[in-house]
Amino acid sequence: MQLKDVVIKNKKLQLVFEHMERDLKALIDSTPKESFLDKVTIKKIIYQILKGIQACHQRRILHRDLKP
Repeated sequence: MQLKDVVIKNKKLQLVFEHMERDLKALIDSTPKESFLDKVTIKKIIYQILKGIQACHQRRILHRDLKP
């Protein structure tokens, strides 16, 4: 998933990503409890979250809550 844009309007921040069939929460919920996501997928997810945080911080925006 790629971060396409960051929109700040009316004191609200929106991160615009490429279209995906499901979001992170749906991916986690669909993974059976007895199995884990592979290391490559976990690394990609963490990288994407950190890129989103970086985009906020570059614009001097502090986040209070991140959700998948």
